[in-house]
Amino acid sequence: MVRIVMVGSSPVRLHNQEDLRFGAVLFDDIESPSSGWMSIEGTQVKRIDDIHQMPSDVIFWTNIAYGPFFSGAGRTRSNLRHAEYLVCKPTEILGEWGYPENTPQTFTPVLMSVMFSRIARLTFGIASKCNPQLRMSEFFTNTTLQGDVGIFLPEAEFPEDEAVETCTANKGFVRFTVTNGVRGPKGGAMIKLRPPRLSYARKLLNGMTPVGPFEFINPQEASGGRRNLAAWLCSQPRPFVAEIAVDDGDPDSASMYGYGNTTDRKKVMRTWVAAPELKALLTIYKKISVRSVWMGKDYKKLSDTLPDPIMKFLNAKISFGSWSAGVVAETIWRAACAGDIRRKMPGEPRANTSWRGAWLFAEDKVEGYQAAKSLYDFGHVVTMYGPGWLNSVVASENVEDLIRDGLTCGLIPPMVDVPDNMMRKDESFVWGGNEDALTLVDCILKKRQQLAWNTDEVRVLPPGKERNDLKQKIMDGLNKGLL
Repeated sequence: MVRIVMVGSSPVRLHNQEDLRFGAVLFDDIESPSSGWMSIEGTQVKRIDDIHQMPSDVIFWTNIAYGPFFSGAGRTRSNLRHAEYLVCKPTEILGEWGYPENTPQTFTPVLMSVMFSRIARLTFGIASKCNPQLRMSEFFTNTTLQGDVGIFLPEAEFPEDEAVETCTANKGFVRFTVTNGVRGPKGGAMIKLRPPRLSYARKLLNGMTPVGPFEFINPQEASGGRRNLAAWLCSQPRPFVAEIAVDDGDPDSASMYGYGNTTDRKKVMRTWVAAPELKALLTIYKKISVRSVWMGKDYKKLSDTLPDPIMKFLNAKISFGSWSAGVVAETIWRAACAGDIRRKMPGEPRANTSWRGAWLFAEDKVEGYQAAKSLYDFGHVVTMYGPGWLNSVVASENVEDLIRDGLTCGLIPPMVDVPDNMMRKDESFVWGGNEDALTLVDCILKKRQQLAWNTDEVRVLPPGKERNDLKQKIMDGLNKGLL
């Protein structure tokens, strides 16, 4: 058996691993997929006229959306994956590598297949270190890569019975927040900003996670009748989720926090918050009433509960400049938020996330709010934020201002949204994020696409001559001013 590792655009086969390849296909019609453009491991694009012209030993990432995928070909073809299989869609990969959405179909599958291969192999590398007997065909079996990653995460603790609603989407936590800010300028561009994925994942996964069991308590009795129950709760050393109602908020801060806002057609009212959110809400609202509380046993550092291969991957210096490593890191923290898939009795409530996930979602929500508020204070319009990103609408003449202000907040745009010649290669800039991400940030701002590509490839190559040669090639290119 062999494994394929990308070197430039030419696959190199290494022995002693299963022969499973990764590709991408851009179908002409996603509602009825048959003909399209196909690439495998970065090879030259190939035209196909029928879905049966695709090799069966290749897992293909496609441009088919989730819904059409499972109502059509995706139901029966085990080697196809929908567009949302990764945490970033094909159009996002194009933009983050500096290509517009109207990039020719003859190129897009090539980029998709290379990045899919890199991300998949890095992920499987972690999984195989957790379980050396694991085979690729046993690992890549779920509807998303997050689902695949769950195989090497420690088992999560889920709420039961009456506590389930504390971990129910939109009632106990939110994935996305629509702000109440002003609308952006008419005809303005929507730009997605984000903290670098790898450093952001490290921050979340090095945070605290709750330890159960959780017990229901009467907050009035437990606090000794204190008037400000919210402040008292936040002073406690134990983890908690609280049923609350908020009132009399600071208009600017509350509009960015968007407590109670929803992106769901079902108007489910938000009633529960985990400790990280309540602490943030105390700085926004003058009145917070606490109705009931579930309190856990203790906290522990989340990274201490994760397998060593995960933390070694996240902390390895060779990962810092890698775009693909960042996608894998985001996949890991979002996989740690997975819902309860255990078998249940008919009608039995099912939590949409675990206690661990509730804290991660809460931390992500607070991080998103703080970034949105910072940009709002700079005078920018933030319309929405979600897992590790936010959207801002900006007039074309103010794009550079948004990007520079975002940098001071530790946020980066997709390479495609950076104006040409915005920065010279030798120009310095103010960066408010983690210094470990500076190599990647510099590549994005100065559109050093080839340097970013090579640095990303270094992370995928195994230790040895090829990796060392590519490192030397990068250094030579930098010294000669070619990258």
